[in-house]
Amino acid sequence: MISAGLGAVILQMDQMLSGTKGFQAPILARSLGQLATSFGGFVATCTAMYLCLAVSLSITLPISVLGAGFLVRIFIIQHDCGHGSFFRSRRANDLIGSLCSLMTLTPYAFWRRQHARHHGSWNNLDRRAASGLDIYSSCMTVAEYRALGRWRRCLVRLTNHPIVANLLLPPFVFAILYRVPFDAAKGGWRRERRGVYLTNLALVVLIGGLGSRFRLRPCRRRPAADHGNRLNHRCLAVLDPAPL
Repeated sequence: MISAGLGAVILQMDQMLSGTKGFQAPILARSLGQLATSFGGFVATCTAMYLCLAVSLSITLPISVLGAGFLVRIFIIQHDCGHGSFFRSRRANDLIGSLCSLMTLTPYAFWRRQHARHHGSWNNLDRRAASGLDIYSSCMTVAEYRALGRWRRCLVRLTNHPIVANLLLPPFVFAILYRVPFDAAKGGWRRERRGVYLTNLALVVLIGGLGSRFRLRPCRRRPAADHGNRLNHRCLAVLDPAPL
């Protein structure tokens, strides 16, 4: 009875894999197209924000939403490179994944190994310790939750609240937590730990270079008429290109 059920599951899996065989290998033209539109769109929106900043902040901020969308696409490319599925070449995946990490603030080699560990133990109650500090996929049974004290229950509910998990934690994780190898063992994660520090160094060079090229000019005051035909003053901070 059990063997018959297992045979049906294996047959179903074989049919599923054969039906998706055409989608299992990366297509170079589509990969390059996604790369061009994602990075090109992100650079274009950043350029538009820079140009509109001298006109009005109310125009610049809506454009940033579009830029955030392109940044998500860049992270998706980094994700697929980490799985080795964006290009056929391992070297090409690592190169593009590392390039994406400078936009997403996510050290590629460290994140790739951490993410592979996440897939290997996600929601497996017997391997929860192997997932490390996986704050987005660590699971708890109902019995374990009910055995917690009142304050620990509140803490679990707070950290899993959509506002905290999706709005408050991500900036902390990407901007601060990924600056240190917080979940990398000192023994077997030497390459990943070094990747974190090299990413930080590259970010300092990139941000410092952009800051020296497009430096912030002291704000100037200029009159603007309000609805009562009275004059007020507003201060506009404008980015000026540094002289070559």
